[in-house]
Amino acid sequence: YLNTAITRHAQIIAEETARRLQREEDARLREEQNREYQEALLADQMREMERNERNERERREREEEEERVRLVLVKEQSRLEDARRILELSGGEPDVGTKVGVARMRFTLPNGKKVDRRFHSSDTVAVLRAFLTLHLEESGVEIKNFGLSTSFPKKTFGEEDNTLTLEEAGLAPQAVVMVQDLDA
Repeated sequence: YLNTAITRHAQIIAEETARRLQREEDARLREEQNREYQEALLADQMREMERNERNERERREREEEEERVRLVLVKEQSRLEDARRILELSGGEPDVGTKVGVARMRFTLPNGKKVDRRFHSSDTVAVLRAFLTLHLEESGVEIKNFGLSTSFPKKTFGEEDNTLTLEEAGLAPQAVVMVQDLDA
């Protein structure tokens, strides 16, 4: 009797088995597609994070560069303002007719140009530096870091000599001072 029932319903059993196999195949396919979708989604998220990180890094680098440029400009402006203040405090260039307490300077620039100016003998080497800083800036000469020296007697004036008066430095009543571009 069992064999007869199986034979009679064989087609229905075969169809049901085929449907079950099809459902299993569909479920496996959906699961594989889901996994591939999740992997693609994760890859897209990783690319998006990398792009955001790269954009953020580029933005930070731009801001740092802008800040660096701003600081350089502020520092340069401060350097020029300090030079102006030092020159103003020195009392300016002595009158042409004044002979006593005056030191005549001739500066020889690296490009060979000569600049003559008179200073008070009591002015310091810092006043010379301030004058040259402003003169070079106004003349459009691109020298920011410079040294001063005389050839006879041979003497080099560093930052530590800025407090010496022109008399103490041996630059009064007159001297020829060479200007060296220390960044060249």
